[in-house]
Amino acid sequence: MANGKKGPKMDQKTVKRLLDGLTKDDAFRAKFESDAAGALESIGYTPAEGDALAGQCLQLQSGESLATAESIEADRAKLESSLVAVFHFDCPAAPKAPL
Repeated sequence: MANGKKGPKMDQKTVKRLLDGLTKDDAFRAKFESDAAGALESIGYTPAEGDALAGQCLQLQSGESLATAESIEADRAKLESSLVAVFHFDCPAAPKAPL
């Protein structure tokens, strides 16, 4: 279910830095797995005011694992175009406890 807010935007340069980190930097990969928002911040991503946070959309859930660096590199062109396109849609709302 979408939260009704405009989805986060990530420019092409940020997407390239993200994929570079995920394919070439083990420390960045580890940071991304545990704290996607912090990893994105470390490469210069700053969401526009009112945008959903990309880190929340990209955070791995419990039990999920990050694709291998080799797999990400093999699909890099497709991932670059997908990430830029995906961020122009609504980000799912985080589950909330009932009031």
